[in-house]
Amino acid sequence: MFEHTTCGFVDVAAGFDAADRYLSCPKCDETLTTADDGLTCVAFVLHCPECDRRFDDVAIPSLAPQSAEAD
Repeated sequence: MFEHTTCGFVDVAAGFDAADRYLSCPKCDETLTTADDGLTCVAFVLHCPECDRRFDDVAIPSLAPQSAEAD
């Protein structure tokens, strides 16, 4: 998730209109680059292509033995 700090628009990268190396903010139409100081990453969102859902947190089970099992 990215925020355009100038106008406050927040969306995934695909939500910003892309043309070549530039992005356009759909709220204020300002042209941005990916290295622009006015574009801030505010969160990470994962997308499941199978169910088309978005997640901000995913539990990944560990295969390492737990402390009680390590004896």
